[in-house]
Amino acid sequence: MIGLSKTTIKERDMPTSLHLYNKLLRQIEQWLPQERVTRRRNLALLVCGLCLSGSVHLDRIVSYWPLPGKIASLSNRLRRFLSREGQPATYLDPLLAEVLWSLSLHPVLLALDITQVGRSCRALMVTVAYRGRTLPLTWQVYEGSCGNVPVEDPIALLEQVYAHIPFGVEVCLVGDAAFRSGDLLWWLQNRGWNYVIRQRRESFIRTESGAWQPISDLAIQPGGTLLVGPVWLFKTNPFGPTSLLLHWATGHDQPWILVSSYADPTRILRLYRRRAWIETMFGDMKSRGFDLHATRLAHRRRIEWLLLGVSITYLWLVLLGSWVVKNGYRHEIDRKDRRDKSYFRLGWDWIVRCLRLGHPVPVHFAVTP
Repeated sequence: MIGLSKTTIKERDMPTSLHLYNKLLRQIEQWLPQERVTRRRNLALLVCGLCLSGSVHLDRIVSYWPLPGKIASLSNRLRRFLSREGQPATYLDPLLAEVLWSLSLHPVLLALDITQVGRSCRALMVTVAYRGRTLPLTWQVYEGSCGNVPVEDPIALLEQVYAHIPFGVEVCLVGDAAFRSGDLLWWLQNRGWNYVIRQRRESFIRTESGAWQPISDLAIQPGGTLLVGPVWLFKTNPFGPTSLLLHWATGHDQPWILVSSYADPTRILRLYRRRAWIETMFGDMKSRGFDLHATRLAHRRRIEWLLLGVSITYLWLVLLGSWVVKNGYRHEIDRKDRRDKSYFRLGWDWIVRCLRLGHPVPVHFAVTP
């Protein structure tokens, strides 16, 4: 756990959390001026509690709220907020627009993946690559620990992101074999987006001059790379023409099988390797940060609202860490001889430093491209 300990904040508990809550509330009011005051307040309390506690457990979150009352009563208030109707990801739209606009000076890389949340739910998330990690943009939660998601769902999430991408910006989506769908590839092509999506060996392809054959028929040895194209995928709802890249890294049990709108093997591999950045983000949200994997919440809607608070807090900490580096303050909280800490950890440690020294805590979400 890298959040603030109770002993760190105990002496100035109320002033610290009240100051932070008020700054967060002002920021949220700028994003959501039409939302009900009570909901803006509860969201600010959620983010404040997540930052100071470093935990998704409700009793821990509310123990840092600048409010009187018993922990049980405050937890019930938070539980009611997490149980309300609505689409929590849309609350992130104003921040999502700011982030994507700031990153649009360069090609935008999106990553799509599913992660386990708690004991009985999983979250489908669309994220954007940023400095060795990804930033959450939108999500949907499913009950159950396994199973495929309908192809309409990732497309719906990508539509939400598409609405905030400035015209003319180059976009590429990376995803694993869970998203090997002709419908998704057609959607990406129709929007003018590039893609690198992993396939399975048992999938079928057809070249311009050949018949349908399983990808497993293509000969490749460990350490080898094979580019095939143009090809068509999927016997039902065929998609093509597109490129197919097989890359068998030395020491790996199987080759990567990647379908892509690009034809340059080096570029395809470079982009797909960055898909792992979303796993780094999940690790920050879980064992290295908020213990999201250990939440006791089991209802899908409550977890979706909890993810809103976690996403805002995560964006804040990573962007704050980037600000720390850009302004030359890294040496204040990290080693000078080497870089030990991520932007996520730098942002959190900078807040700890501000609270320890009695300095104002920066609450801003400016993106450093």
